Amino acid sequence: MKKEFTKQKKIVENFDQMNVNLSTEEFYDDLTKLANRKYFTESLSQFRNDEGNADIWVALLIIDVDYLRRYNDFHGPIEGNRAIQKIGDCLKKVIEKYGGVAGKFGGDEFVAFLKHISQSELKKIAEELRTSVEEMSLLYCSEQHAYALTISVGGVLGQCKQFDSMDDMNTIACKELNKSKINGKNQVTIYVK
Repeated sequence: MKKEFTKQKKIVENFDQMNVNLSTEEFYDDLTKLANRKYFTESLSQFRNDEGNADIWVALLIIDVDYLRRYNDFHGPIEGNRAIQKIGDCLKKVIEKYGGVAGKFGGDEFVAFLKHISQSELKKIAEELRTSVEEMSLLYCSEQHAYALTISVGGVLGQCKQFDSMDDMNTIACKELNKSKINGKNQVTIYVK
C-alpha cells in the first residue's frame, strides 16, 4: 500500500498548483488506492481559486461502471470489488499517461482531472478509457448471454475562469454522464464551455 500511495502522491505533486497536504491516507480510497472525493473536492477547489490558473484549459471526467449490479449478482460482491479494482487500475494507467489524476468518487463511480488539454485530446482520452475497460472483458452472464462490463463517461472542458466553482464542473460532467447512460451506456459525452 505504501508503494501505491507514494506513486500516486508523485503523480499528484506533478499538478504543481494542487497543494493539498497528501501526507495522510485520508485522501485515498481503500479499495482502489486512488484519490478519493475529499481529495478532489479540496485540491481542485484550491486549483480553481488560484488566480494564476484562470486561463488554463481543464477537464473533468465522471466515469460510471455500467451494469456492475448484474456483474455482482452473477459473480458475487468479492468479484465485484475485484472488478472495481481492475477498472480503477485501468483508468489510472490511461489518465496518468496523459498527466492527469484519476480518482474514485464512490460506489462504481470514478473521476479524472486533466489540465492543459484540447477538445480533441479530451475526446481521444475519454474514448481510450471506454475501450480499455471494454477490452478487459470482465464478463458476466444475463439471460443466457455473456456481456462485458463497460463504462459510461461524461465530461466537461473549459478554462478555469469559465466555471463558478469546481462543483459547477462536477454538475456539468454529471449531466453529460447521464446523457451517455440514457443514450445506451458504453458511450462518451463531452460538453465544451
